[in-house]
Amino acid sequence: MRLPAALLVTILLSSAPAALTAPQENRRMDAKDPGPWTDPLKAIGGRSDKGAAGQGRQIAIYCRENPEVHFATHELGPVFSPIQGKVSAWYPDHVELEGGPGPGLPGTRRIGVTQDDVVVMAWTVPAASEERRLSWTIHGDARSSQAWRGEAQPDRKSTELLETGALIHDAAVYPEITSGLFEVFGASLEPASQSSSAPGSYRCDYEATLPAGEEWTFVAAIAFDPDREKAETRLKEALDSEDPLGQIAEQWRSFYSKSIPRFQSSDEKWNRLWLFRWFLLRLSTAGGDLGFFRYPVVMEGRDAYQTYCCFSAPFMALDLNWATDPRVGAGHWENMAHCSYDDGRFPWYSAPNTNRVPLHHASATGASFLQHAAWQHYLIHGDLGPIREVYPAFRKNLQWWLKERDPQGTGLFRIDHLLETGMDDLDRGEAPILAVDATSYLHANFLALSGMARVLGHESEAATWEMLADRSRDALAEQCWDEDAQFYFDLAAGDRSPQKVRTIAGFYPFFGGAAGKEQLPMLDQLFDPKRFAAPYPIPALSRDEPGFDPVSFWMGPNWPAATCHVLQGFAQTAKTLDRGRLPKAAELLERCVSVFFTPEIDFYERYQPLTGRGLSQFRDYMHSWWIDLIVRHVVGLTPREDGRLDIDPLPLSIDWFALDGVHYHGRIIDITWQRPDQPKAFEDRPSGLSVRVDGEVLLQREGLGRLTEE
Repeated sequence: MRLPAALLVTILLSSAPAALTAPQENRRMDAKDPGPWTDPLKAIGGRSDKGAAGQGRQIAIYCRENPEVHFATHELGPVFSPIQGKVSAWYPDHVELEGGPGPGLPGTRRIGVTQDDVVVMAWTVPAASEERRLSWTIHGDARSSQAWRGEAQPDRKSTELLETGALIHDAAVYPEITSGLFEVFGASLEPASQSSSAPGSYRCDYEATLPAGEEWTFVAAIAFDPDREKAETRLKEALDSEDPLGQIAEQWRSFYSKSIPRFQSSDEKWNRLWLFRWFLLRLSTAGGDLGFFRYPVVMEGRDAYQTYCCFSAPFMALDLNWATDPRVGAGHWENMAHCSYDDGRFPWYSAPNTNRVPLHHASATGASFLQHAAWQHYLIHGDLGPIREVYPAFRKNLQWWLKERDPQGTGLFRIDHLLETGMDDLDRGEAPILAVDATSYLHANFLALSGMARVLGHESEAATWEMLADRSRDALAEQCWDEDAQFYFDLAAGDRSPQKVRTIAGFYPFFGGAAGKEQLPMLDQLFDPKRFAAPYPIPALSRDEPGFDPVSFWMGPNWPAATCHVLQGFAQTAKTLDRGRLPKAAELLERCVSVFFTPEIDFYERYQPLTGRGLSQFRDYMHSWWIDLIVRHVVGLTPREDGRLDIDPLPLSIDWFALDGVHYHGRIIDITWQRPDQPKAFEDRPSGLSVRVDGEVLLQREGLGRLTEE
């Protein structure tokens, strides 16, 4: 039985438009039932250890015993009590909680978030043989709301009791760019009473008599928007809907079917990784005409590190570049140009209201391969507009690094604090150091700016950037490469003696494209258990180093962010310099991905490399990239400036896969692999490796290998 809508709840804040249990082992999928696409929500849903929900402009929530509600980087506090409780099942579109919105109440709650930042709860009470009288309370309190790394300002809250609810105004939410946050509570039943114990809080008490033999549903919602009228309108639409949670589910299904390419394979591990990663990318998106978040951006996380960081922004950019709408990826890295300092530095952290978030290092910046990530977007989409927009800021950023961190023109780049390349306390010697990873980033960025300058018609600048890339490549080889150790080492800046420690940063020249054939034997150390091999690879510090500790932050744990650098570097180097290493690249990729299924698929900040245990308290950490790795190395699509197709998958243990709907230089690409000696997963497609362009088969071969377009 559905009761008429009567009560409104809205949170008004600065917002803007934005453009199952994981397997214990890798289970195979039946070729006659290909893919998770019958219902991607069920494919990764059904677990009881997760409570994240979101998809809107700014809002993400965590349903659990200690719930959270976030508006962009602002933690709003306990503003909506129905999201507190024990999770019985999580799905991308909604979270199910045990019982009703209060102690001892029967039934189940389903919580979801609309595209318009309305949090909706539907409490369903099953039919009973006798009439029942229920009473419950819904309350909220914004007095503890605070910006990330900020302080609560309880005196900047107020509450106005309305006829059907309560309106809270939180003036402390981004006061530099908004007039504050308004919270208005709404439900499908008028409250029996309502009150406010203090400015910034509300309480609504309800009573209902449930007839015998009838299922009963109560709906409550809370909306977030800078415009009160819009918030109330969107809230009313949600409450008036016959099935608001059903609408949220359809919004998510539409996202999976229209906004991203469709990937599926015979191995559930890859399917779950694909679907779950895209869920997190959407959950972690905020911004769009919101101060320093001019465009929607993916933050490092929601449960922690809710910020836009110059160091990690390119990680998410590599994944977002594959969204079907090119503006999704472009906006994420274009935003850094908007946040940049006058001298060209990219800010280490930015929030909507400031690009000067309190930090632990004086430079307030760090090494970033954002220029490289932006160039990869161009190689996928061939869109000059965003490149033209960011080129001046990206050029100025590299000029800062040249002037401030390599004033002698050696080709090696100095970092003054280990956090400037994200490896806070890795045993690399005392800063300042001439850093292998920072120099590898600069090498990749110089090549990217050379490409950008060339396509923009700046030929002389293109030649200069290419010369600088060559200089850094040569400096790494001549000064950081140790022939005896077969390893790249950081150098001490100034007159100090170098501290030669094998760290994961030593592999970054492969990622940056600076390593050559003479460095290939170094990759063997990734499979040496005395060095970097581990049951759950890859440890950040070689296991034979005196300081190795598998649980001590950077001194041994596996960091997905660093792991991705190694995987991309290894795979691309094998493809271009030594194809005999492709099986090893495939083996390492599969082993590294398996880390996330221990036992549930999640992204912890770091993992214990000997046991696979997640070591951070928070999950949903975006500090890595996996969509790009799947496209490039599972499926094998290597973007090219000329837009021609180059397909070169790694020899993984997959019987079949399909990647459909890739938007590539104005064409729609479908790539399929079906092992010839196995039953077909797709009867309408050829056996072997094949490529369709705009629906027509263009390339095919019987075995797995490289396919190129003439």
